[in-house]
Amino acid sequence: MLDNEISKEYRKAIINQEIEPERVPKEAHRRNAAEKAIQIGKSHIKSCLAGCDPSFPMHLWDRLLPQMEITCNLVRPANANANVSAYQYLYGNHDYNRMPLHPLGCAVQAFIEPKTRRSWEEHSKDGWYLGTSDEHYRTYNVWIQQTRAVQNTDTCFFQHHYITKPKLTKADVVQHAATKLIEALKGNLAEVHNETEIEALQRLATIFEEATKRASGIMEETGEVPRVRSTEKDTPPRVPEGEAETRTGEADGTAPDVTRAPPTTTAPNRPVPATKPPAQPRIDPNMPNLIEPDDSDDENEDDSSDEESIMAPPRYNTRAQTNKHKCFQSNVTRDAILSAIEMSFETLRPAQLASRRYPLLQVLCDIAGAVMDDETGEMLEYRHLLKRPKYKDTWSKAFGNEIGRLAQGMPGRVEGTNTFFFITHDKIPADRRKDVTYARICCNVRPEKVNEPNRCRITVGGDRINYPYEVATPTADLLTVKLLLNSVISTEGARFCSVDIKNFYLCTPMKRYEYVRMNLTDFPDDVIEHYNLKSIANKDGMVFVEIRKGMYGLPQSGLIAQELLEKRLNKHGYHQSIRTPGLWTHKWRPVQFSLVVDDFGIKYVGKENLEHLIGILREHYTISIDREGSRYIGIDFDWDYEKREVHLSMLGYVKKALKRFNHPTPTKPQNQPYPHVPPNYGAKVQYSAPDDTSPTLGKKEKKFIQEVTGTFLYYARAIDSTMLTALSAIASEQANPTENTMKKVKQFLDYAASQEDAVVTYKASDMQLAIHSDASYLSEPKSRSRAGGHHFLTQKENITNVDNGAVLNLSQ
Repeated sequence: MLDNEISKEYRKAIINQEIEPERVPKEAHRRNAAEKAIQIGKSHIKSCLAGCDPSFPMHLWDRLLPQMEITCNLVRPANANANVSAYQYLYGNHDYNRMPLHPLGCAVQAFIEPKTRRSWEEHSKDGWYLGTSDEHYRTYNVWIQQTRAVQNTDTCFFQHHYITKPKLTKADVVQHAATKLIEALKGNLAEVHNETEIEALQRLATIFEEATKRASGIMEETGEVPRVRSTEKDTPPRVPEGEAETRTGEADGTAPDVTRAPPTTTAPNRPVPATKPPAQPRIDPNMPNLIEPDDSDDENEDDSSDEESIMAPPRYNTRAQTNKHKCFQSNVTRDAILSAIEMSFETLRPAQLASRRYPLLQVLCDIAGAVMDDETGEMLEYRHLLKRPKYKDTWSKAFGNEIGRLAQGMPGRVEGTNTFFFITHDKIPADRRKDVTYARICCNVRPEKVNEPNRCRITVGGDRINYPYEVATPTADLLTVKLLLNSVISTEGARFCSVDIKNFYLCTPMKRYEYVRMNLTDFPDDVIEHYNLKSIANKDGMVFVEIRKGMYGLPQSGLIAQELLEKRLNKHGYHQSIRTPGLWTHKWRPVQFSLVVDDFGIKYVGKENLEHLIGILREHYTISIDREGSRYIGIDFDWDYEKREVHLSMLGYVKKALKRFNHPTPTKPQNQPYPHVPPNYGAKVQYSAPDDTSPTLGKKEKKFIQEVTGTFLYYARAIDSTMLTALSAIASEQANPTENTMKKVKQFLDYAASQEDAVVTYKASDMQLAIHSDASYLSEPKSRSRAGGHHFLTQKENITNVDNGAVLNLSQ
């Protein structure tokens, strides 16, 4: 059996040996034993890596290979004898007593021997399990986080991130007490001579015995509760009257309100069927749920299964988290814990690069590129705007201007940049036709763009483009901008100015052209007539475009545009900081600026130095200048250079967000963004809050909660830090939200509606960084605590004086 691709000499040599060659079919790797073994090995390695702890350092993956080889050979049969495993065939039976196997990459606590640790040192160290040593008896190889080295230890505590750990709940305590009471009563009933006392004790014993069975999950009809959900679609259980779920607020777009009616005690008057239906688990709604349900597949199920989820038996969550990539690029989670400092020169995905702008008036979350209707608060995309007479002419003209700007212009309206060239399908190179991507039309209202506030932007679907080179683009983060503002106020004679480069991505030539298709029905009539698009469209009504210059959405456009800008600025003495992305300085001029995509926030001393930079930019780009520096990256600035203060605000932002979510102003003002855990004064032990056992919400409510956290997150980071703790706590529950989570969201929206627009004031200082921190104990679900930090700039003499706005707030 040979591979499909062999040389003629090799084939001739085999035939000369009187051997009949046989080649496997093309791409049929399952027929080749070596190829199949490679597939099995790769799949096993990937499954082991997917089961590693989210905090496991992936550069250690090669240290897991020895145990991966053992486990792979233990689970697959030997080729020579299918009745035994490959490991047993080669090495004999595996001795699990001597060499136990545990989940690779699991977080562990490695015990420190008393002889090697100091008197008050911790008894264990944080680390990750790399495998079991084959040279020792029951000894584990652990990578210690503190020392960054491998340590052998025979005592470990494994902290797996998804395997259920048994824990003692209140129900377990009640169950244990009930069992002991039953035993005591049964042994002492004979000593009681009063018949009334005997009946009372027997009744009490019966009550506790039934409560014990319910707490233990014992079902009288069907036996024990299954450990995992059955994959077969069973008949949905019948929901008793009074337990039907009622949802309000979904039709009009308001915040969903999930309520549940109390169960009725009387049985409905209906005929009894001849055949007895299958017995269902008897679950008391008043009893706590002792086993956490597995809701990981809720998004893939039909919404009509809400009733089934109410009566479904509890089960353990034993499913592994296979998507490791989400652990590192879940921007909502990472932003929700407010790690405001971004990774330097972070590699961006094409979709992130296409939207590499800080939100302006409307943070549109997953509905980015839409316009809010002033009357209804509805989010309208371009195709919706064309269907409404109120917006059709305005946005058709805006889209026509965008086409003219990208192509060869529109007479009397805009000049072209020769970024787009309309072509027929046969002009696309044959080897690039699989790379043809789509175009997305994004509409935004930009009040700061005085000449054209209604902006249409065409972004290219970067996820369909196979660009073989580097695409990472450095840009300034919010912390860099805030530090720059403090530097302006703290520097004598300094001023601030903002500059915006128009068509920044559209001015950079590309060596490698890209291709995109667009629907002919999206074009205005004047554009179709001017470019004669009907003659070049194919039979499906698609128009093809050749992209010769950088534009929004291309994964390489940001990098090549900035490389060209950097080349032009370096000639005049401007250089980007090596340690702080997006921060630029001049060799000797007192000019410093932050760059966020195409927006410049410039600190300067002396107008002649500002004009030097503006003159360089005007040589190569069309720019708009705000010499007052009143707005930058969506934040409004009110400068008072005499008092050396600047006031930051985002006026109207909260009002627009509340209108979008149709949230009314509460009748009673809410001054607390998040429900607190009241301390139990006088108690020797502070207990954590009980686990949330309220019903899980559906897809629509889950999306609503995610939109609220995403919309207010930038506002909280930039202006109102009082919202950070609430958003962080809500975001930690948004993966599996419950009715209690929705109550917290409503309280947060009430708080936002009750407060005035927040303002942050920065004052002149000695630029000395100070941090005030605090923490709360057992204030979060699952016995977790919370810590927070307030970073601000202050004077050298009085560093504890909190008389300046925060540049960074952390809450996690």
